[in-house]
Amino acid sequence: MEVLTALNGARCHRRGWTGRNIRVAMTDTGFANHPYFVRNGYNIQRVSTATTEHPMMDTNGHGTGESSNVLVTAPDCHFIGVKHNDYSASALETALAQNPRIITNSWGWPIDQQSMANLKNTDPNQFNELRDVENIINDAIDDGVTIIFSAGNGHYSFPASMPNVLAIGGVTVEADNLLKASSSASSFRSQLYPGRRVPDMCGVVGEFSQSSPMKGHIMLPVPNGSEHEGENMPSTERDKGWGIFSGTSASAPQAAGIVALLLSVNPNLTPNQIRAILSDTATDVTRGTSAQGDATGIGYDEATGAGFINAIQACLRAENLVTG
Repeated sequence: MEVLTALNGARCHRRGWTGRNIRVAMTDTGFANHPYFVRNGYNIQRVSTATTEHPMMDTNGHGTGESSNVLVTAPDCHFIGVKHNDYSASALETALAQNPRIITNSWGWPIDQQSMANLKNTDPNQFNELRDVENIINDAIDDGVTIIFSAGNGHYSFPASMPNVLAIGGVTVEADNLLKASSSASSFRSQLYPGRRVPDMCGVVGEFSQSSPMKGHIMLPVPNGSEHEGENMPSTERDKGWGIFSGTSASAPQAAGIVALLLSVNPNLTPNQIRAILSDTATDVTRGTSAQGDATGIGYDEATGAGFINAIQACLRAENLVTG
């Protein structure tokens, strides 16, 4: 099923809620000028951090592909692609310098299986870097920027586990429109931040399956010759600038696009209000288990958090806050 339809975003577009002029930044591997973006007339700005260059060059393809998940959900947003490498603090600072309302990040460090004290004792350099990233994110949220991270694909991911971050997990939408927690998406209780549970809510991702590894995945535009070109595609289609991949790297930018829709309805929403709206209007998911084996259940559960993001219901709730 097409991502926008699955998230109930097309109904928002028909009401004129398209994220117009809302500034959405994304930190990733680069953002090529793929014909798909040109054809759709998206408003895209590309920048680099101090330690990278040529933001339109994306030899991996991840950033280019996953950015389309923002743009398909919020086609009139002002999208800012920030190319970065291993310097996460620099990437976030560069993104913030572009004055966005939203920053989405499809990356994370697999370190949240220990306490903060243990991390400090065993790896003080990593601990200090964590603190730098933590301070940047918390300051940004205090300033009204919604910060989104992928929950992870089976790993225990920071910064997704930070309490004020929106951590987006994964749900597979099956052919009959039934929703199922993805067996490839992370769910866990943070040890870095006791009491914190990941994910908060979910977007569309694939489903791990030995018999059908492509099941539920998303075809995304990628540069010719990039690592992701032709991924999970027949050999006859592998050199045409597309790849089939998703994971929670896809669900986080989907959520960012939907937040842009909310802000086009009500530009005064705070990050806390946005979190509450998305949680309160999410569709409950009662089938499937996560990568960690957590099961779904009625209401909030470990596998999917509040459930599957419902764009139209979230936008209607935001509209009620304006008119009510």
